[in-house]
Amino acid sequence: MTTPSGARIFYVLAILAFAILLPACEKPIIATVGEAAVAGGLSFEVQDYSVRYLELSDDGNTYEYPRPVLIIPVRMENVGEDDFIYNPTAKAPQMTEGSTPLLYPDPGVEADLAKHLKVPVNGVFLEKGTLAEQLTERRTLKPGESLVDVFLFEVPAEATATNFIFSIPPIMHRGELPVLFRMPYQARKPEGPPVHELGDAIATASAEFRIDTAEITYVKITDRNQGPGYSTEPLFKVSYTVTNTSDEAILYNPGHRDLSGRRGAALYSSSREFNRVRFPANSTVEGQTEGSVNIAPGQSVKDFILFEVPDKEVTDVMLEVPARIFDGAGLIRVNLPFKFQEIEQPKEMKSPKVAEKNEP
Repeated sequence: MTTPSGARIFYVLAILAFAILLPACEKPIIATVGEAAVAGGLSFEVQDYSVRYLELSDDGNTYEYPRPVLIIPVRMENVGEDDFIYNPTAKAPQMTEGSTPLLYPDPGVEADLAKHLKVPVNGVFLEKGTLAEQLTERRTLKPGESLVDVFLFEVPAEATATNFIFSIPPIMHRGELPVLFRMPYQARKPEGPPVHELGDAIATASAEFRIDTAEITYVKITDRNQGPGYSTEPLFKVSYTVTNTSDEAILYNPGHRDLSGRRGAALYSSSREFNRVRFPANSTVEGQTEGSVNIAPGQSVKDFILFEVPDKEVTDVMLEVPARIFDGAGLIRVNLPFKFQEIEQPKEMKSPKVAEKNEP
């Protein structure tokens, strides 16, 4: 499936979903979520799962995935005496319990899991972007060291959701058999990216972003050929402050004239997106940042974005701002209350006759 920004989740089918052949005298370790299980000198603990819509960043771009994924975190600790090399399976196709983590319905405590025919939930890997919690590079665990990795699966259909077995393959430890965890499961409402409100102080890794005002107004502009004037129509002006909270200067590059196709600020109602307003290169918008500027540690920049005025029936809108405009990552979303109103033209825009007519 592809989103408007081109992000796709691959659902990796289990190629060989049957049980691995286990020696008759051996049985896999079976634990429950929240308990620790030790195999081959590695201790594993499966932590509570989550269901989440993903929004990931990569090379300054933000990718949104429209279908949620099931995320299972696993903590592992080297309790042996030798180093252990952990190879993440984030992009490995599902094969068997001997080679990759699997998730499949729990047949119950009476079933023989070694012989049970397994129909796994499809695994997931991401076409673009990286989930911060997911490991993608080889790691060496020295004795006593630990790490947490996460594993992604398709969200089971609510109608068929049941308890599951999460299987950790032998390649993730020094043992010969998979380590199995019984995982109680109930369908959950997917978590989404946070949405902020007007006036909230929104912290990123290096800055604080705050929406100050949102109003309908005529905007003062200066044309190189015609001189100072105003926008011919009222616009929706969203003013904000960016403060550098880091110890180094950050680059603020709002892209007010950017037409390169990079994702910029956007404004939505529940039914449509509103056009962003940009003026031609020979015009300067009073008070709006031209180009890019460096913000020193502890300093702030005030700026604004312009949009077409939302429709009369709209009562609230959502603003999306890419945090990359101030060296951040991801999207910032802010709910803005909106009330349509007719506003008067600035007196400079009125002809003498119109001004005379409007006098009391």
